[in-house]
Order: sequence, then structure tokens, then C-alpha cells
Amino acid sequence: MEAEKKWEVLFEILDILESKQGQLLTCKQVLETLAAKGLEVPLQKVQRDMRDLLSANRVESNGLAGRSLAYKVPRKNRVNFYGQVKPGDLFSFLLWSKVQSELFHDQTGIEPFLRILEQQLPTETAIHGKDLFRDYQAKIGGLVFFAGQQTVVGPRENVAPVLLEALLKSNKVDVLYESQQDTEPRWRTLEPWCLVVYRQELYFLCPTSKAKDQLVRYKLARVHSAKLRKAETFVRDASLLRKEQEHLQNAGGMWDERDSKPQKIRLAFSWAMRHYMSEVHFCRSQKVILHQDTEKPDESWCEVTMQVPIGTDLLDWVRRWGDGCEVLGPKALKDRMCEYGEWLVEMYG
Repeated sequence: MEAEKKWEVLFEILDILESKQGQLLTCKQVLETLAAKGLEVPLQKVQRDMRDLLSANRVESNGLAGRSLAYKVPRKNRVNFYGQVKPGDLFSFLLWSKVQSELFHDQTGIEPFLRILEQQLPTETAIHGKDLFRDYQAKIGGLVFFAGQQTVVGPRENVAPVLLEALLKSNKVDVLYESQQDTEPRWRTLEPWCLVVYRQELYFLCPTSKAKDQLVRYKLARVHSAKLRKAETFVRDASLLRKEQEHLQNAGGMWDERDSKPQKIRLAFSWAMRHYMSEVHFCRSQKVILHQDTEKPDESWCEVTMQVPIGTDLLDWVRRWGDGCEVLGPKALKDRMCEYGEWLVEMYG
């Protein structure tokens, strides 16, 4: 079983136990609930995870043996994915949180750990490990992907250190940048406010004189060279930066029209796609709903819902699935897909 799958199962087990609010569940009952969620794992896997959680003081048992053995989440540990937070855990998360705060200007997960260190909260404090893990995974993945790109695109060794120094020291930086509209790279002066990750790619958020109320995204992979302006610094607008970060988290894409209001999107996929759709995340509001028909398995299917604007990114994402995806709503999205279909017929029919 893949490492990410192991984490997913463990998190789901904790979610199941926490949702029961202290009710005892046997491993078989947990297994049946996992299956209803579309996670098919062997009973031995659930039993091993339960023993690990028990040894970590994350759950407690009824002390019985065999099939009667059952577990529950103690009230004091509810929604605390680590159980007893150890000094090593604190150090690891604080170290990465420091990196995340400086580079991405994101305070996710920092406050609970700091409050534990200051002894303002007990070590059984509420830490939402599932969301924290996925958030860190995306950012680390973006950094690793960018580092890998630099070994392929050619000698740009000075780019990353200069850009990161500009970000950390709040210095302006001159970059030789090639946008999609440029016929060749040209120099620009940027104020790198923070890093963001979008579909594994790293971008800088920078202000622009053309639009005072929004930030522009510059893809790091398009920077050919960079020169630090050590004598020129800048000051970030915290409220504008927070607004842009929230927009990226909820819009589902980098290029969605800002005037478009989020709508509830409903998409239908085949039952065979249920596991894959749980791992492919378009936006934070995305949810997967399983419609399983035990009497007629061929009629089982899965539904993906999300709350996003109907923009370029969403349309591209829906089209990529071809006939494997059916738009259930809203009508505006159906109409946009019909327009695309008519264009295809006119162009290639």
C-alpha cells in the first residue's frame, strides 16, 4: 500500500471514530464504514492501525479480546491527530511552519504549537492533522517540482537563491521573465510578496501598478535570470495578501474571472473513478459523494461537488475527462459545455 494511501486510511479511521462521539466500534464496523466511503482495505490493516493508535494514546479500547474488542476516541483527544504531542513533533512542525510562514506567508498550523510551547494549551489540543498534512504536502511538492525543473531547463542556478532572498528580505528584484504573450524574455522589476502553489507549480504573488486591488502571479519556471536590488525594499499589504490567498484557495484556479460568483458544481463519474477522484483535488471545497447500489452494482456512481466560479480553469478541468464526466449542474456550466461541443462540431465535423 502506498504511503499516501496509508495516511488516508488512518485519517479516515480517526474521522469515523470521532464522528461517533465516544461510541465504541469494532474493527469490523470500522471496516464496513470504510468500504461505504469507497476505501477497500483488509481487516488486518484496520486492526494494525487500531493497535498503533492505541499505543500512541490516540484511542482507548474496552479491554475485551477477539471480535468483541472495540475502540473509541477519548473526549480529551478528540480531533487531535497526534494524541500526545511530543517535542520531536513540535520541532518538525515548527521548523516547517517557519519556512511556510516566511516563504508562503501562511500561518496554517503554527498557533496551536506555539500555544502548547507556551503551556497555554494541554498537549491534547485540537490539531487538524488531515488538512495540515495535505497543505504541507502541496507546498513541499511545489518546491520539489520546481527544483526538479531547474535541472532540466538549463543553467539557471542563480534564479532560486536570488528570488528567495528577495522574498525573505523584502527586497525588490529584477527578473528576466518570459510570459506566454512575450516573443522573448524581457526584464521586469518585481516585489515578491509570497509564494503560492498551483497544480504543483510555484508562483510569486506580486503587486502591479495597473491593478491596485489585486496581485499578479509570476511563474518561477519562466524566470531566466534574477538580480537583487539590495537598496530597495517593499512593504506588504497584509489585508490584500490575505484576500488574494483566500481567492486562490476558494476559486479553484489561477485564472478564474474575479467578478464571477462561486456556484455549486455537480459532476458525475463512474464508480471505477471513485478512488481516483478522492486523490485529484481541483479546489478546497471539493467533495466526493458515493452513490453505491448494492443490488445493482453496475448502476453505482460517484458524484463530485465543489463551490467555485465557472471560469477558464474549471472548464479546462471538466473537459479533460471527456465522456467520463457528466455535468449535473448548474445549467450555466451545461450551457458552456454545449457551446464547446458546438464549436468542436463546427471545427472538425
